[in-house]
Amino acid sequence: WWYFCAAYNITLLVLFFTEHWLARIASLMAIINVLVAATVRNGFVLRSIYEMETLLVKALLVFPGERFAGSIIFHLNRGLHNIGGLHTGSAIFTIVWVTIYLIVMPIQYTSGRILMSLGTMIVLEITAGLLLLLVAIMCTFATRKLRGEHHNWFEFTHRFCGWSAAIVLLVHAAVAQGIWFPFTPGFSFALCIATMVFYPWFLIRRD
Repeated sequence: WWYFCAAYNITLLVLFFTEHWLARIASLMAIINVLVAATVRNGFVLRSIYEMETLLVKALLVFPGERFAGSIIFHLNRGLHNIGGLHTGSAIFTIVWVTIYLIVMPIQYTSGRILMSLGTMIVLEITAGLLLLLVAIMCTFATRKLRGEHHNWFEFTHRFCGWSAAIVLLVHAAVAQGIWFPFTPGFSFALCIATMVFYPWFLIRRD
């Protein structure tokens, strides 16, 4: 999964620089990577994938060719249980895309390629910088050494930095959205991310 994530992100990075795309594309790619990272760790999504896999496995067991079916089932289970690589890869490439955005945005604004007020540009840079910091903190404490030695800090940073990052991302997307309606893809994805991050906490019941 990590290689898959790296392949499509690197391909788009090459296109970004060779085709001279606008900075908002880097912002959108960062948001998409956050969306992927949040989706593959969402309980409802994972439960749905497990249910679909169970149905597919039962269907495969009906057909003859035990070795062939067993190989497919093995690789399905392997892919599903290693889906964390997609979560990790997306988080790392979020850092890459946000860093590019922070560098390219002022350059394109100064050259006149991006038309917006100076205040809007500054707010977008600040929120993008905050997002970069929060994701970097989460990734740092998710490394094997720190996660093993300071697991409580890993949980703390993933929870509170994750909540903060969702809010910052929503603000960033709202400012970038401006007065456009219907919602831009970036703002729509940011809404999905915030929903996936926060809604499980409203379902917790105390016995």
